[in-house]
Amino acid sequence: MPSARPASAGTDPGLPPRPGPGGTVPPIPARGRRRPVALLAAAAGVVLLVAAAAVVGARVLSPGADTGAPAAPAITGGGPVAAPSAGLGIPTVTSGCAAASVPGAGARCPRDPECWAGLVITAGSASARNLPCTRPHVWQTFAIAILPAGVRTFDADSVAGNPTVSAVCSTRVLLASRRATALGVPAGSWQITVLPPDEAAFDGGARAYRCLAHQGGGADPSTSQFGPRADRRGGGEHSGGGPGPGKNG
Repeated sequence: MPSARPASAGTDPGLPPRPGPGGTVPPIPARGRRRPVALLAAAAGVVLLVAAAAVVGARVLSPGADTGAPAAPAITGGGPVAAPSAGLGIPTVTSGCAAASVPGAGARCPRDPECWAGLVITAGSASARNLPCTRPHVWQTFAIAILPAGVRTFDADSVAGNPTVSAVCSTRVLLASRRATALGVPAGSWQITVLPPDEAAFDGGARAYRCLAHQGGGADPSTSQFGPRADRRGGGEHSGGGPGPGKNG
């Protein structure tokens, strides 16, 4: 009966390698060393897949991300957007306003009567002191608008000479803007002047000019002589801040 052959050292996968001749331990087979490396590589691959899925999910779920669609505008308040007449500085209307009919001028009428003392002009810079229309006054505003794009000065004569400004501040517009007792004043009794922002206001960004009327040949009036014909509670109204006391622009 042939004798049993001893098992080769390290051939049993369930047992640790036994010392061979001379007390040496045979090396671990190469496949045994690669197994931890393969496991680590597999684990790293799983981590990369999870990270990639997270990035893709974030891009898909983020509104507007990489879609080419514009982001929704931020809501800054519940009020309406300012009307194009913003910058006039006072509440204005277009309903029943003769100045609003001038093409391309963007002119409007004061919602409330606006009156002034005499004008002071220094080196082309015009200014006037604001007064209540219930007190004696020299001038009253019958139209207001933003300076035309080609006008880049506060100089009163230069502004008045612009064709658009002269069309707004015309006798035709003045006569169509009269109210109450002013309707009986002869056309030749009226004087018109243009009140641009003064130099300081212009340098500060003001660009509104006013058309002012004065009734000559008598005492200064103590009542309003101009105003829109439409109901002031109707459409076409724009609210703005009032002018500083005693200063135009």
